[in-house]
Amino acid sequence: MEPAERHRRWRRRAHTADEAAAVLRKAWCRLRLSARDPSRVPPWDAVVLTAASPEQAALYDRQLARARRLGRFPASTAALAVPDPDAARIGSGAATLHAVASLVRHLIAQASKEEIAELLPEASDSSADDIPPSSVVRFMAKKHILLLHAGGDSKRVPWANPMGKAFLPLPYLAGDNPDGPVGSS
Repeated sequence: MEPAERHRRWRRRAHTADEAAAVLRKAWCRLRLSARDPSRVPPWDAVVLTAASPEQAALYDRQLARARRLGRFPASTAALAVPDPDAARIGSGAATLHAVASLVRHLIAQASKEEIAELLPEASDSSADDIPPSSVVRFMAKKHILLLHAGGDSKRVPWANPMGKAFLPLPYLAGDNPDGPVGSS
């Protein structure tokens, strides 16, 4: 490869890295602002993590509770860790469906009778499993949901298993002051 071609590729990668850093910085600032001032930046309605086992889900629930205590997301955001059923590895597609179904049941259980009657008129006095799929779709279409596939053990970063790979600190954002400016220190 010629030096000029190598230089062009390096510049392209550097440009892409700068863009990624800018996106990360903006996303981090929006996340913090949504927790501090939900009227300016709407927060997630739900944060859902998939887990490989009930034990891993319990670990993630503790990490989510810690994140809530630290103000990473507001109390109004539902936080849920959903294990694969029967601790059987079901794959990311089935885990997505299972997590969304679990979230629907969770949100409906949390909703008031008035909210359910307003959002799901056909569902009066029904359980979440009896609600027609079209009503569930209308209900969920209004939600802002962050779903992360975090199940399984990390083979590339095995030291992260005790805390869960979804909760690894990003070196770019790590700093003494979590509320300070985000930068490439």
